[in-house]
Parts: sequence; structure tokens; C-alpha cells
Amino acid sequence: MSEWWYTEKSKKIGPIQQEELLKLFQNGKITPNTMVWQEGMPEWKPLGNVEALESLKATLPPPLPPKSEPDVLSLPLANRWPRFFARIFDVWWQILAVSLVAGYTLGTYSAGFVEWLNGPGASQLFGIACLPVALMLDALIYKAAGNTPGKAILGLKVTTLNGQPLSLGQYLGRNLSLWASGLAFGLPLINLFTLANQSSRLGKGKQASYDESTGYRVHAKPSGWIRITIFSLAFISLFFVMAVLNSMEQAAQRNAILNYSQNDYSWENPATKKSAEIESNWKHSASKNEDQQEIYMFNEIADRAVVVFAEENAPGFSLQDYVAAFRKSTASNIRFSDGGRFFQKQGVNAWSGTGSMVDSGTNRLTVEIRQHGSEFWRVVTIQVMPFAYSDDLVQKLSSSLWSTVK
Repeated sequence: MSEWWYTEKSKKIGPIQQEELLKLFQNGKITPNTMVWQEGMPEWKPLGNVEALESLKATLPPPLPPKSEPDVLSLPLANRWPRFFARIFDVWWQILAVSLVAGYTLGTYSAGFVEWLNGPGASQLFGIACLPVALMLDALIYKAAGNTPGKAILGLKVTTLNGQPLSLGQYLGRNLSLWASGLAFGLPLINLFTLANQSSRLGKGKQASYDESTGYRVHAKPSGWIRITIFSLAFISLFFVMAVLNSMEQAAQRNAILNYSQNDYSWENPATKKSAEIESNWKHSASKNEDQQEIYMFNEIADRAVVVFAEENAPGFSLQDYVAAFRKSTASNIRFSDGGRFFQKQGVNAWSGTGSMVDSGTNRLTVEIRQHGSEFWRVVTIQVMPFAYSDDLVQKLSSSLWSTVK
């Protein structure tokens, strides 16, 4: 047998007999890319390019076939309880996602929506309205990922009669039928009867009506304790999140009802001893700033606006000097959009400017300063979107506060 050399980690190893080279190749310690050489060869070559070693490659067994998933059609049809819990899980988290996005978007740009949502029963109606959108999201997830989270965790799969995945249009059609005949359009109490009817059909070995009419099937892999444990943890976590959010919503509604049920109140300006009628939408508090100046704050009960009322004595300052000093001292917190404007208001010099807080560019900030001798009074308002929700409230409160200045 001829002798061979081969390389390993840039080192020459050999000489070895061709029989030993064959064993190394069969054991996978060298590959067709390993550089080899024997006496008579002009240069080193990859083992796979050496004609004298062609017989070595024929000694390797063929590669193992790829591991395949079990045939969907060989799986049994899913029974009612895994289907029920998978559907509840998917509907809950999808409605939660849709309602959060839609609620934030509509609440940001529509004052009317915010007022409506605070009304009795509005959140339930909003959830019903979000259901068809959630079912569209469900279909998009199925198309993109091949399954929905609830079904995937429990090993369920929706297919056609021949075991093929549904197209986006087919799954949307299935969910449309489910929305009507399975969930009764999300209407409370009525959907209990439709769910019970579908459960009864599945319990008798039939298909749900929305699957039977379209020829779809829901197959199930063996559950096993791992699937059940993972799903239970996910279901409990989702239930906990929804319970916390519901508790927060109920608390906010109770506070809103409590505050709206209160009457308007009279507030006295401690510096001038003049009083003004304040609407019940505003919660009042007093504090001192870093310079120990009295600051009077009025917070709108839905946290849509804050109004700060304050006075500062600055002898020898003109209004222009005071405004320049105020803007300089607040530069780290307030970003003014322009230089503002000077004007006369009720016989006194005044200035107003607009901008936003530095840490939140989406709010709207307005400052008005009026000079009364050496006293400079200011009203600072901060509003969050939608601004229309609090515009009238802010304007009325500002007028009331200015009426207390001599």
C-alpha cells in the first residue's frame, strides 16, 4: 500500500498507509477538503480531487433523510376543550392588543372618543367593536406564522380536507363565519348560546358549523404535560394582565364619577384675597418651588391638562427683562417654539409664548405673564393630546385665575 501525508490545523501528518487514511475518512476525522500528498505528486491537493482516492468516497454511506413532521391527516381531530381554550386565549390577547392600539390612537386625536369611553358601558361596546379587527389580526398571524399562539401551544392545526394550510382568504372567511355562528358578534349572553351549540356539536363527534360548511378540519397533536403546563402558565399570565387592566379601568371610572359628581368650588388667591369659582374638573394643590415661591397647581381629573399659577416680585425689572430671565431659567425644561409676543391686556403689559416640555414633544405648553408694578403673575398650561378635550376647560380656568389678580 502507498504512503500518504495529510494536513491537520496547518500541520503535516504522516506518512500513513492508504488503509489508515481510509479509516480516518470513514470516521469523519478528515474530509474531501483535507489536503493530502504522496510521493510523485507535484503539489498538495484536496483529498476529493485526487483520482487515486476516488474509491474512498464510495465507502461513505448516504446522508440520513431529513426528519419529517408527522402527516397532518394522520393526526386525530381536536376535541372541544383544547379548541375552546385555544380560541379564548387567542381572542383575549388579540382584542387586548387591538383595543390598546386603537384606544391610544383614537384617544390621542379625538376628544369625543375620550369622553365617550368614560361613559357607562362604553368599554364593553369598544371591546365588541374590536372583535372583528382582532379576528383579522388572527388570520394575518396564521398566514405569516402558520398558526396562532393558542393553537400552536396546544398542538392544534387548521387545515383543508386534504391537509393543506388555509390561504389568507380562506382563514378570513372561516373567522367571519366564526364571528357570526361561534361568537355571536361578541354580544354578551347571546354568545353563550352559540358557544354552547358549537361545543355540543364537537361533543357529538361533529365538526363546528363554521368548519363543516367550508370543509376545514382542526387536527390535534398529543397534548402531553409540557404543552399543558406551558399553556396554563401563558393563560394565567394573560388572565392576570387583563384583570389588572380591568381593575385600573374601573378605578379610573370610579374616580371620574366621584369627581364629576362634586360641585364647583371657590378658590381664594392667598396673595390678593380675591376668590374665583373653579369647575369641579380641576383638583387643586399648593406647593413651593426651588426659590420658595408659592405655586398653585390645578390638575384636570382625567390628567389631560395641568395649569400652574404663580406670582413673583421682581423690583426694577421690566416685562422684557423678566421674560428673558424666565426663559433662561426654564430652558432645561421648556422648549419655546418662538420668541412669543408682547401685548396689552386689561391695561397691563403682558407676554405669551407657546412650546412644549423638553421631555415630551407631543404635549402643548402655553405661558402667559402679566406685569402689575413689581409683581409678575404667570399662568402656565400643559395639555396632552387631544388638545380639544381640554381647550375649553383650560380657557375657563385661566380666565378665573386672572380674575383674582388685582
